[in-house]
Amino acid sequence: TSLAEHLGEQLRLGTDDKEVLRIGEAIIGNLDEDGYLRADVGEIAAGMGTTPEAVEAILKRIQLFDPPGVAARSVQECLLLQLTADAEPDPVSVEIVEKHFEDLERRRYPEIARALKLPLERVMESIEEIQGLEPKPGRRFSVNDSRYVVPDVQVVSIAAPPYVHHEMWCRTSRSRRSARTTW
Repeated sequence: TSLAEHLGEQLRLGTDDKEVLRIGEAIIGNLDEDGYLRADVGEIAAGMGTTPEAVEAILKRIQLFDPPGVAARSVQECLLLQLTADAEPDPVSVEIVEKHFEDLERRRYPEIARALKLPLERVMESIEEIQGLEPKPGRRFSVNDSRYVVPDVQVVSIAAPPYVHHEMWCRTSRSRRSARTTW
């Protein structure tokens, strides 16, 4: 299942209003593979022949869908959506993301503690919570087919005579065999 299919299903289960479905599908269609909205609300509204306010209202509904943080327009908004999805969000964590995001990005934790007039240990508890959030909510739906390149030859020297480590394909067993040659 793709992210768009997953969100589309939630949208269809949540309403039968044709206009909401039409705008919601346009919003979902403008999400990137990480789950971020990459189009401006005004652009979507103009393309759909509706108001930015109508698009924004439906966007807010989609932002409540699973996965948490989806349809955000920035990492900051993504993290806030995840924090506030909790029935009782930690107010310190929310304030750090809302008002001290640049310090958070730069890991200036003592500055955050001073600004909040809290002990560094308390701030670090919130930092730990924030670091546990998913900055790319669409990641689990990604079909990224990463293929790693295995080098055929490596020249290695470790305080001894250098040697060449090379991989060979064995045609009979269709597997790799390692060999080591010292010079």
